[in-house]
Amino acid sequence: MATSESFEILPQQTRNILKEIKYPATNKDIIKYAKEKKVIPGALQEFGMLTDKTYENKEQVAKELEEIYIIGKRLKC
Repeated sequence: MATSESFEILPQQTRNILKEIKYPATNKDIIKYAKEKKVIPGALQEFGMLTDKTYENKEQVAKELEEIYIIGKRLKC
C-alpha cells in the first residue's frame, strides 16, 4: 500500500495528531503530544506500539501503524 494510503486508513483522531505534531519526533514525543491533546485511549495505545525511534514525517508513522494494524488483524484471526 502506498504511503499516502497508509495515512488515509488511520482513524481521524490519529491523523489529526500526526498532522499537528512537529517532526522529527520520537515515539515518546508523539505519545506526549497525544496525551496533551487528550486523545481517546485506543489512539494512545496505538502510539504506544510504535517502535522506539525518530520519525521524520507523518507518512513514516502512518506506515508503521498500518503494519501494526495488519499484524493485529492477523493475530485476531
